[in-house]
Amino acid sequence: MKFDIFKNLPIGMKITGSIAALLLVMLFINASLFLKSRETDNVLNVMTNHVIPLSNVISTLSELAMEQQLIVERILGQYERSSPDNERIEQGMQRFNQIGMQVDKEITESTSLLNGTIQGITHTEDAIEIVKVISLLSMIERDHQDFHDHVLQIIEHYNHHNMSAFNVYVDKLGHKIDRLDKSLDKATAIIGELSHREADDALVGELKLHHVSVIIGLATFLAGMFLAPIISRRIVSPLNRVIAGTKEIAQGNLNISIPVESGDEVGILSAAFNKMAEELRHKEQIKEAFGKYIDPRIVESILQDGSQLDMQTSQKRVMTIFFSDIEKFSTIAESLTPNGLVTLMNKYFSTVSQPIAQHHGVIDKFIGDAVMAFWGPPFTDEASHAKLACRATLEQFEKLDALNENVADIVGFRKGVPQIRIRVGICTGEVIAGNIGSSNSRSYTVMGDTVNIAARLESANKQFGTRILLSELSNEMVSDEFETRRIDNIVVVGKAEPVYIYELLGEKGKVEPRVIEMKTLYETAYDSYLARDWDKARELLSQSLDIHPGDGPSRTLLDRIEQLVQTPPPADWDGVWRLSEK
Repeated sequence: MKFDIFKNLPIGMKITGSIAALLLVMLFINASLFLKSRETDNVLNVMTNHVIPLSNVISTLSELAMEQQLIVERILGQYERSSPDNERIEQGMQRFNQIGMQVDKEITESTSLLNGTIQGITHTEDAIEIVKVISLLSMIERDHQDFHDHVLQIIEHYNHHNMSAFNVYVDKLGHKIDRLDKSLDKATAIIGELSHREADDALVGELKLHHVSVIIGLATFLAGMFLAPIISRRIVSPLNRVIAGTKEIAQGNLNISIPVESGDEVGILSAAFNKMAEELRHKEQIKEAFGKYIDPRIVESILQDGSQLDMQTSQKRVMTIFFSDIEKFSTIAESLTPNGLVTLMNKYFSTVSQPIAQHHGVIDKFIGDAVMAFWGPPFTDEASHAKLACRATLEQFEKLDALNENVADIVGFRKGVPQIRIRVGICTGEVIAGNIGSSNSRSYTVMGDTVNIAARLESANKQFGTRILLSELSNEMVSDEFETRRIDNIVVVGKAEPVYIYELLGEKGKVEPRVIEMKTLYETAYDSYLARDWDKARELLSQSLDIHPGDGPSRTLLDRIEQLVQTPPPADWDGVWRLSEK
């Protein structure tokens, strides 16, 4: 029962409880260490604030006393000379007096400091030793003053040439120095003894502190080593299962489920993960089912709540529209059984759909044997959609050549096997794109004049004997990568404004030189046609047909010129040709 309660506690409460227990242990450790460390701190405080400064003062006093003794020896040495250096004697006395004042200052400040801080010393033994040092400082001060005055008496007797008194004082100088040195040595000994005792006390305190720390730390470590794996395993194991499940999802395995073993956040996360996996499986089933009828990117956008495709509104966009149709489809349909026709058309649609999808196009619909597709935002960028459409179209023709080689195997007979040839119209311009339809049924599609013109261009191939016709804007967008031929300036059925149309010949660098030559002859002939230079135009078109006798645009334009020669156009003729068939 207790275990179940623990499992259902929130992770935050589990972690908080664990941390609280750890904090209590740490509080106990810190309290124990604090009590032990205070004792050591008191010892170190005496060392730092009293013993070490006193030791420094005694050392300084000893150094100063030795320097004064050295100065006196040098002065006495000058006196023993026949010609003493009075200047050096004077400098030595000045330094001697300076040191004397410095000694007095050191002793006065040290005594004042010790008298002011002795009340803060807690250990009685330490206080007694400090009092002894204060007494010794007074003795050192007295002995130093006695030594200092004795030296001044020696100098004075020498200066007054009282050599008998001078010699007496010089003989007694050693006694004065010995007494001062003894006082300094005694003070040094007391300070040394005090330092050793305090250092020993500090060392003992440190060792006790370390022992307590090691014991408590070891106990805490062992408890942590025992409890940490248990606690972490209960928290981390469910998370690891969620992570493993997430990796399975990332690798495409949607048939994954993880057990829900607790009521905490991990349990909630596990349940949410299972729900997510179920939703992903459901969406994948939808994508798989509808992807056969609708472009997968549109399905993906719908499943993502229309993040890219607004489900309620439509937008004006510049897109490239593609229409294709099979030549003489009725004849092909009459030559095949229903099953054979369906089999061939399914193979055909699969063949032409693949390049469209590979080059990021969207198949809008199949209309009988016709295919409508489009390229543009949000599926492609604004600069490349016309090029992608042209590249997909050229690839379609390559794949259709391979398909035609296998039509006999597809339809199941060898004689009178039909060949599939298509015509394509490509137009770039502004369209209305969006989810269009009734309240019960909608599809993401495009509408507008651009769509209608693309369909008319596909049909216009029949009149010009071409395979792929482009609109003027499509030509402008692809002319840097593709070879095109200007065909005519026409008005399609149902429109009033003329449009220049172009034939797509292939990618630059891949078109045969004779085709480029034919293109140049035709376009020059077309310019002569617009200038009403019929003879020049006919000559150039004849040269074009010599290169390629089956060139439809050359034959069409030549026939049209013959009509215009027989029936000359009016004076305001602009060269625009109006198509009479859709």
